[in-house]
Order: sequence, then C-alpha cells, then structure tokens
Amino acid sequence: MGTARDFHVKTGLVVDGGNVTLSNGNLLVNSGHIDIDNIKIDGQTISTVAGDENINITPDGTGTVVISKVDINDGAVDGTVIGGTTPAAISSTTLSVSSTSTLTGAISTGGSTADTTITQVNSAANSAGRTLTLQSGSPPTGGTANTGVGGNLILASGKGKGTAAGGSILFKVADGGSTGSTLNPLATALTIADDKSLAIAGVTSFGVDDAGVDVIFYGDAAGDKMQWDTSANRLVITGTDSTTALEIADGNVTVADTLTATNIGAFQATGAIDFNTQAMTNVDINSGAIDDTTIGANGAAAGTFSEVVAVTVDAVTDFTVGSTVITDDVITFTPSTSDTVTLTAAANAEFTIATIDDGVSTAGHINLQADGNVRLKYSSATRLETKSTGVDVTGHLEGSTSIHSAHARMRASNGIEDGDGYGSAGSHPIIDIDGSNFYTSETLAVSEVSGKSKVPGGNYGTNGTDIGNVTILNLNVNNASFDTYQAVEAFCALSIKKGSTAGTDAGDLEYRVVNKVYGVFNKAGGIDTIVQFESGDVNIGHFHWVLADGGLGTNNDTMSLVFKYTSKITHGSNAETTYSVNCNGLSLSGGGG
Repeated sequence: MGTARDFHVKTGLVVDGGNVTLSNGNLLVNSGHIDIDNIKIDGQTISTVAGDENINITPDGTGTVVISKVDINDGAVDGTVIGGTTPAAISSTTLSVSSTSTLTGAISTGGSTADTTITQVNSAANSAGRTLTLQSGSPPTGGTANTGVGGNLILASGKGKGTAAGGSILFKVADGGSTGSTLNPLATALTIADDKSLAIAGVTSFGVDDAGVDVIFYGDAAGDKMQWDTSANRLVITGTDSTTALEIADGNVTVADTLTATNIGAFQATGAIDFNTQAMTNVDINSGAIDDTTIGANGAAAGTFSEVVAVTVDAVTDFTVGSTVITDDVITFTPSTSDTVTLTAAANAEFTIATIDDGVSTAGHINLQADGNVRLKYSSATRLETKSTGVDVTGHLEGSTSIHSAHARMRASNGIEDGDGYGSAGSHPIIDIDGSNFYTSETLAVSEVSGKSKVPGGNYGTNGTDIGNVTILNLNVNNASFDTYQAVEAFCALSIKKGSTAGTDAGDLEYRVVNKVYGVFNKAGGIDTIVQFESGDVNIGHFHWVLADGGLGTNNDTMSLVFKYTSKITHGSNAETTYSVNCNGLSLSGGGG
C-alpha cells in the first residue's frame, strides 16, 4: 500500500454495496452532503446509469448556476435567459428551445462550411402545424403615455464584396397539391434581390374585398405619383404638365362604361365610332371621307378652310355659295347685278383674272392688297415687288409705246459693275427708260485687299491682282429692243482713303481725282471721249468712255464708263476706294433737251 492517510469518520458513512475508490485526487465535502442515486461521475462525464432519468442542477433560493465554456449538443433549454449578465457566443449543432427563452446579444449560427435552418417542430399527426413568430421588441407597459416606439424587425441578406452581388431574401410557401400524406414542396412566392428589385410570383392583393387600402407609386419628380384611392374607388395618375403620364406601348385599352377626358391628343381608331348624335365642336378634319352626311342640317353657319390639301365636292354642273359659282376650271363672282369677276384656268396652265362691269362709267378695278409685299414672278424669280418705299423692278421695264410718269425715281441695286469686267459672266445692268433721256447717280465702294495693286494697262475688275481698269456702268448703244444711247455726260470723282494699317492716319484721304467727261457714240460705231474738266491727283488715272463689244450679251455692245489707272498704286489693308458718278444720257428716241 501507499503512504498512510488520515481517515476520519464520526457518523453517517454507510456503504451497503459497491465500491468507493479514489485512485488519485481528493473528494472533499465541507458542511454539505452528497446524495447520489444512479449518478455516475467518470472522469469528465456525469451521467445517469438507469431509468432514462434527468440530471437536474438546481440552486437554492435566488442562487444561479454558472457554467462556463458550455457546449450543448442535444436536448432543450427551457425558461432560461441566455447571456443575461455577460452575453457570449453560443455554438450548437442542434438547439431545441421549449417554452419561453430569452437570448441576449448577438447570436451566430452555422459555420464557415455549414448553412443554418431554424424550423418549428412538426405538430402531432393529423393536426395543423404550429406557428413560428419572429417579433421585434416593444416598450414595457406603463410609464409615460404615448412614448416608446416599437423596435424594427430587420431581415438582411448576406453582403457581397466588391462587384459581387449580395444575397436575396426569399419568402417561400407550400400550396396545396394533389391528395396524399406527404408534405408539399416549398415554392418561392416573393424575392427581394440585391438590386432592391421585388419579384412576386403569385397574385398580389392589397387589403381584402370590401376593405381596400390606398396604394401609391411615387415618381422621381415631386408630386408625381400613381395612386389607387380606395375611398374614392379610383386610380389617379398625377404627372408633370405637357409630359406623358400614361403610355400603352402595345395592346388595347377597353373601357366598358363612359370615358371622360378633358383633352385627348392624337389617336387612331381601328373601328367605327358612334357619337350618338352628340355635338362636336372645334373639329379639324384633315383627311378621310364624309359620306351620306348633311352638313348644316340643323343650322347652317360659316365654314372656314384654313388649309386645304385636297377637297372633292361632287356636283352635277356647279357648286354655288351665295353669288359665287364654281364650275370646271372657272370661278365666277357676282358681287352686284351684271357685274362679275372670273378666275379662269385654261390649257398649259394659263390663268386669267377678268372683271366685267355693266355700268358705262364705272371701271372694274383689280386691287392687290397685302399685309406684306406683292410679288410678280416669272418662273420662280421675282420681277416686280411692292415695298413700303415703292416698287422694285428686277430686269428690264419695257413698254410697247411709252411709260408715262410725272416724276420717275428709278434705282437699280446692281446698276454698277462690280465683277471681273465687261464681257465676263458678271452682271452689266443699266438704267433704261424707253423713249426718254435719263439721269442717274451711281456709287461704287470697294474695300481693298492689302498688297493688291492697280497697274497701268492691267485687267478689268474692282479688287484683285494687277487691276488696271474699273467699270462703273454700261449703256446700250446698238440693240433696238430697248433704248440705245448716242451721248452721255458724266461728272465723276475717285477717292481713296487709308486703311486700318495706317495707324493714326487711318481714314485720311490719300488720293482724289475729279473729271467731267462726255461720251459720244459716233457714226463709225466707235466711242469718242471728251474731257471737259479734271482736277486732283490726275497722274494716277482718269475716267473715260470705252466701247465694250457684247457688254450686255451677244450683239449687245455698250458704251462703258471706266476709271483707267495710269500709275501703279499698292493698297494697304482695308483701304477704301469710292467711285462716284452723276450721268445725263441722250437716247436715240429721246426728246433731247
């Protein structure tokens, strides 16, 4: 035997059978007792040995059982606060909680390689399943009135990391199936996805029959929404003015009862529309047909066609409105007895406006009055146009006998040569008054290009390289279709001002030439120039008359007034050259004087 030990027993030690063995360690009982019935303590295990009996640990009074590092693998935790003093993690493969239990603090389930399922225990055979309730916290009863809001119930799916999506929240139900004793499978009824979208798999109801609820769908713009108003039993769409609030991309819209709309935009009907003899006001019919219909049956009124693309009125011979008769290609107006105005269209699109007045002393005038201008066109080009300042004529104004006027003031905006010279494709207009002499005043203003020169004997033009002759105006001298001129008097002036590169001298007069010259178309078909007066910088050039073959076209020669440079002049930037002339001309048919 080993070393001797003290063994003290005063009273109370009874061993009727079995063994009391302490091979190592201590068994100490201080002022207490051990009463063990079918309890086995073997190493780190406490268990019962018979009768499927429970092991109960019950403290006295208000005392508690403090167990640290607990691993509960099976059984039930009843009527217990877990984590009441110091919350800590609970790890359990299977946790069964009966009656009412309180869990305090964070509860983590499952593991890194295992999912977790919380399931209500199945009911007894042939009875309905039991309810599982998840409820957030409420404030206690009592205390100050109307204080303390309920806690939120938060269902959150797992988070995604980076660009990875988070988990969805799935709500599943099991609908009734065919006859049988096995459980029906679960199916997802509602899915809340990671992008906050909501997918409902079945029919969705809000409220119940005869007890509805308001349902509102809000838009991004303030005040915009779609609302089912349960008290009014109607769907109200509130959108932004002048924008589309309801759009049917495809399919049909059926209204069983009355459709009321204060403003209907464009639409296309695919079937007959019966207006049930209801009044239609402010109607604009742009196409289609009106068949078997009496217009103005209950009360004729004025009709206005603001824009007519195509109107067909079938009549046996004519269409009559008051005193106006429309027949084929003719419209006849009879504003007074025997006095008519006719609009007649003939072959080759010839069109005639005629007035016939039955009175012997009254003329039927044709008045053209426009809020803007009245234009007479040949093809698409305007030849005559009225303006607030008078009448503009583009082209030749010709008369078979004569044109009379107490005073004629005629201008031609292109009456000055400003092209590449006579004989070119440029315009060479004149002012021409048939059967009379003429007077005109012309001005040609040229903004010179820096470095370009006027040189003696150079080309015809106004502003270019090596220009030596500038044409001011042209007079016809040998075409009998309009006036031909035999003599002309011209009082002329040239002025050249310094341009923007001249610094403080910009705008100063650099050159001036003044001439008075006569041009005569002689009997040999040439042009004689007579200089009556000259002044200024006459060394740089002079005005004179020259003959231009075909100046107004083939076989239309002109007597042209030209400034001829006799010295080279190089212009600075934006130098201003002005050619001014007053002319008196004598035509072959003129009255002289």
